[in-house]
Amino acid sequence: MWSWLPGALWVKQLFFYLLCAFAPLMFLPYIIPCLIRFIQTAVTSMYFIAPPANPSETQKLLNLRISKMKL
Repeated sequence: MWSWLPGALWVKQLFFYLLCAFAPLMFLPYIIPCLIRFIQTAVTSMYFIAPPANPSETQKLLNLRISKMKL
């Protein structure tokens, strides 16, 4: 594959390693927006529920969630 490249074996290896290092950098501008959108979607789809101040209400909510999971 590298027979057209003049020079010693180390030159061909160096060229190959530089090419392997440069290739991911070419795709970086496309990957970063996808990662940002993925993180934004994951964060906006999260919701937090504050437990009630009354401990008996908390137990009722937990029992309700467990019974829904069994269905």
